[in-house]
Amino acid sequence: MGKCSPPWFTTAILQSGQLRLFRTVGITAGPEGMLSPESVFEALYPSIAFFQDQFGGRIEKAHLCGLGESGPAVMEMLTREFALEAAPLGGNGSLGAARLEPSRQEVYFSALLGIVEEHSRA
Repeated sequence: MGKCSPPWFTTAILQSGQLRLFRTVGITAGPEGMLSPESVFEALYPSIAFFQDQFGGRIEKAHLCGLGESGPAVMEMLTREFALEAAPLGGNGSLGAARLEPSRQEVYFSALLGIVEEHSRA
């Protein structure tokens, strides 16, 4: 999972239900407050490479939140570069009751929604 909460980008990688990697790095938005897909990819790449080298596992899915309008481009880049399934966390519309525009919903609630959804499956 990747979550952007400027100026920070946090990556958490699970393997068989175990947290294997948790990393937070600074990330800079452009002049209009937008994150470039390239800067997000640069924040994610070292974590993915480290995980694959150290744990010998392949990442199959990525859930992202807080990327706003950059989200689709980042998801496409991850799918292309790492052959994984990338999707927005909470992208099923379950955050609609919050009465916030979609880009604000993911910033405020997606990480919490992901935790709740994961625990409800256990």
